[in-house]
This record gives sequence, structure tokens and C-alpha cells, in this order.
Amino acid sequence: MIENINEITEYLNTNKDNEEVVGLIKSFQQPLTRDVVETWCQDGDGRSWLDRNCDIYSNKAVKTAQENAIAKYEKETLPTKIDEAIKSKSTEGLTPEQQQLRELKKQLDDMKAEKEMAELLNINSNKLKEKGLDTSLAKYIKEDSDIEFFSNLINNSVQDGVKAKLGDSDYKPPKTNGNPLGKISWEDVTNGTASYADYKAQENKSI
Repeated sequence: MIENINEITEYLNTNKDNEEVVGLIKSFQQPLTRDVVETWCQDGDGRSWLDRNCDIYSNKAVKTAQENAIAKYEKETLPTKIDEAIKSKSTEGLTPEQQQLRELKKQLDDMKAEKEMAELLNINSNKLKEKGLDTSLAKYIKEDSDIEFFSNLINNSVQDGVKAKLGDSDYKPPKTNGNPLGKISWEDVTNGTASYADYKAQENKSI
């Protein structure tokens, strides 16, 4: 006869594979439902576990919210604050009339700079056109040496492309009887006796 809890434990462990013992143990087991979990979390170990996990996720949520708020402030608000501070410092000690004159001068300077840039682009476009180069390169031109650079770059690229296409074949361009008008032909470009820029310039002039 079983008289104390130790004997019960020993009996169950010894006969754990017995069908009657297995059925008895299952009859004492409570199904895991939402109500069971909520009851377990109300106090004791369950409450401690719940509080600990809530603290972890709460701290993570707070940290994420702080990081998002800082990032939004730096992106949307901070640049404006900096500009306002710089503007306020630059006009410090000036009368409203002086501030208005300074603002007007800045607008005039900006308009002058835009006009000079437009004129420079137009000049560079014409120079590029004379060389038979793409006028969209005008915005990259600061001095005449830049035009020469692009001209050489394109000429070399064309000649390299022609050489790569012809390779070491036995093909030879047909001989001509000369050109009394001095017109540059594509043959002259492939032979290397004339530049691609000069060829394009000639084509543009004939249009």
C-alpha cells in the first residue's frame, strides 16, 4: 500500500509505461488554452515571466520610437533650424532697411550668376559645334582645354573602335583619285589621316 508522496512518485516513475499509469497522469493534465495561460500569468512565476517580457518589448519599442523621432527631426527640421540660425546671425545688428537691401543684392547677384552661366553655356555649345562634338557637353566645359580633351577622347575612341572592328583582316580601303575640293571622307577617318571631329564639323557645315 502506498503511504506517502515519495512512494507515489517512485511508483509512477517505475510504472510510467503502464497504460493505467499513463491514463492516470493524462487525467490530471490540464489542456493548454488561452484561459489557462492568462490565469498562469496573473501571479507567481507566470506574472514574473510576463512582466519581464513586457519590459523587454516596451524598452525596444521606446528605443525604436526615439531613433525614428531623431532621424525625422534631423531630416525635416534640423536643416531649417540651421538655415534660420545662420540667416539670423548674418543679419544681426542690421536695420530692416539694411536687411532688405542685402536680400535685394543677393537676388541680383544670383540673377547675374545665372545669366553668366547661360552665356557661357551658349559659347561652349558653339565651340563644341564647330568641333563636331555633342553640345550637351557644354555644361562640363570650364576652359578651351576641356574641349580639346573631349575631342581627343572621342577621336581615339572612334579609331580604337574601327581598329577593333577591322582587326588584323586583309581588308584594305579602296584607293581614291584624290579630292580636289579637299573634302574629308569617312575613309580618311578610318585611315587615320583625318580626325572624327573634323569630319563631323564638315558634315555640320554642309547641312
